[in-house]
Amino acid sequence: MKKHVITALSATILLSIAPQAQATDWVYLDTNVDGDTWYVDKDSIKVANFTYGGKYAMAWLKVDFAKAQDDGDGKKYCKSRLLHTTTAPLVNLT
Repeated sequence: MKKHVITALSATILLSIAPQAQATDWVYLDTNVDGDTWYVDKDSIKVANFTYGGKYAMAWLKVDFAKAQDDGDGKKYCKSRLLHTTTAPLVNLT
């Protein structure tokens, strides 16, 4: 239970300070072995520099789940949007 509260609080804080996903340019990324389909909002991709070197990227991702997911409180959902940050090498989406 404590883990769910911390996760929910962290998500609330992140969503309150992050720009909202008002995407109109969703681009298909992949469908995983579970049948979940992933998209990225091309317009939301931002690349920035760390203060002491290196780069990171942020983008809004959307996933359409093949099967309903359980949020831990008995509620089900089939779609999710998340703000993703990575230091992995970037790919050209054009």
